[in-house]
Amino acid sequence: MKLLMVGYGTTATSHTKIFADAGLMLDTIVGRLPEKTATFAAEFGYAHHTTDLAAALAEHSPEVVCIASPSEAHAGQVAQALMAGAH
Repeated sequence: MKLLMVGYGTTATSHTKIFADAGLMLDTIVGRLPEKTATFAAEFGYAHHTTDLAAALAEHSPEVVCIASPSEAHAGQVAQALMAGAH
C-alpha cells in the first residue's frame, strides 16, 4: 500500500518506522518547510516530497494518509485526504 505522510516531527518518525516495518511503500512526505521535508524524505526513503498536500494527493494517489502534523491542522488535512479517496 502506498503511504502519504503529513508532517516530519517525532510522531511522523515513529509512524514511518512502523509503516515501513509493516511493508507499506513510503511514497510521499508532505511538510511545511521544503528543506526539512526533503531531509526527512532522504533519511527515511520516501520517493517524493512536497509542501503541497493537494498536489501530492492528486499526483501520487496514496492509498493511506497518515496525518502527523500539528493538531490544529488535522481537520482540514483529513478532509482533503478523504475527499481524494484516501484512507
